[in-house]
Amino acid sequence: MTASTMGSSSTHERVSSRTLILYSLPVLGMAAMFWLVMLYLLKYSTDVLGLAPALVGGLFALGRIWDAVSDPMAGYLSDRTRSRWGRRRPWFAAAALPIGAGFIALWTVPRGLDPTVAGLWLGVALLFFYTAQTIFNVPHAALGAELSEDHHERTRVFATRANFENLGMFLGIGALAIVENAAQPRAAMAWTSLAMAVPAALLMLIPAVWLRERRAYQGRGATRPWRAARDVWRNVHARRLFPVLMFSEMGFGCMVVALPFVAEHILGMPGLTSLFLVAAMVPLALSIPVWAKLSRRIGKQRAWLIGSSLSALGFFGLFFIEVGDWLTIALASVWIGATSGASRALSASVKADIIDVDELRTGERKEGAYFAAWNLSLKAAGGLAVAIAGFVLQFSGYAAGAPVEDGDPMGLRWLLAVLPGLFMGTASLLLAGLRLDEAQHRSVRERLSQRAKPALTDPILISHAEG
Repeated sequence: MTASTMGSSSTHERVSSRTLILYSLPVLGMAAMFWLVMLYLLKYSTDVLGLAPALVGGLFALGRIWDAVSDPMAGYLSDRTRSRWGRRRPWFAAAALPIGAGFIALWTVPRGLDPTVAGLWLGVALLFFYTAQTIFNVPHAALGAELSEDHHERTRVFATRANFENLGMFLGIGALAIVENAAQPRAAMAWTSLAMAVPAALLMLIPAVWLRERRAYQGRGATRPWRAARDVWRNVHARRLFPVLMFSEMGFGCMVVALPFVAEHILGMPGLTSLFLVAAMVPLALSIPVWAKLSRRIGKQRAWLIGSSLSALGFFGLFFIEVGDWLTIALASVWIGATSGASRALSASVKADIIDVDELRTGERKEGAYFAAWNLSLKAAGGLAVAIAGFVLQFSGYAAGAPVEDGDPMGLRWLLAVLPGLFMGTASLLLAGLRLDEAQHRSVRERLSQRAKPALTDPILISHAEG
């Protein structure tokens, strides 16, 4: 990022490769931990710890209720933070140790505990992990929106972040492959959680120490939490995005939670879950630059809409699997992964543009408040997906260790295909109503540039002010 372009959207503002790497590295560990929790915690809790699926689903839902408090506060406080380190980086350092400790606690429930006490341990650990995750994720996403003011360069920033997240997913899938086939799942998860948590915490410290922030943005957040929340809700583009994000995440969440159960109870191949996920993740990673390039031709939102609609079709295709039919799942996974690259490459870039609309209206920079609100909708959707999965399994006759012929394939098909397809289709319909294209965003940036005071845009004055 060059100082000469900090206040202008008319000049192409390129973020350096070094900055992109420093910014994106922590996502490796975060994604690995997050996806292992999403993919395996429900199955681990039911099959290894012996807890009821509905109880575990309820714990996930309870954690998301807590997010309704913690996410907005993290966004507001991050926006208002003033320090020599900036307003985002201190939060990275603060989250490192708690998130590692919370993740380890999730997988080390002591043996011999009463199911109620074991459920309480799991619930507290999940709450602790979610809170630490919020402390890092909200400021980190907000910082990504601040690295560039250029319409397409923002896509490059968040596409790079998405690529590192994909690598983290592969690490999480690799961990899943190890523990899913382990003879002693408890012991395997204890060592695996430690091996994942320590590097993840250390990676979070890298941008905290070496990344730089825009000093001109400090002190420009909302003065009151309720005011920040009000401004987010009043932004028509932001409001439209909430259900889009929620339904999309619920679709993916139901699918990934269902996969381990489908692999065991429909396919009779419990070790294939990680292979199906790899079949989705490889084309997803490869498609991200394709979607980013397409967005330059037809627009971010149109490209995102095409990818979302095609994903919905892929989900519905999974309904036709039969016992032992691993090929259908593999092909559908490739399709869903490739089409999902649109959301991964473009959604955060669209969010950054929407935040500029708020700055034009309020004169404030509230990246933290906005990403906290959107992050809350994503996490709420993820928690709802696990909760839905728990209740579907509970009331469709699922029993741990039941042979394939005794399972309820129709219940699992609904969880794997029908619900995700309906959720993703709904998200696509809502996304079609989002209106903020490149020309409109360019107009917003030009008006902001004209309004800006010299003290906030002149790099020489910024240098003197920082000295």
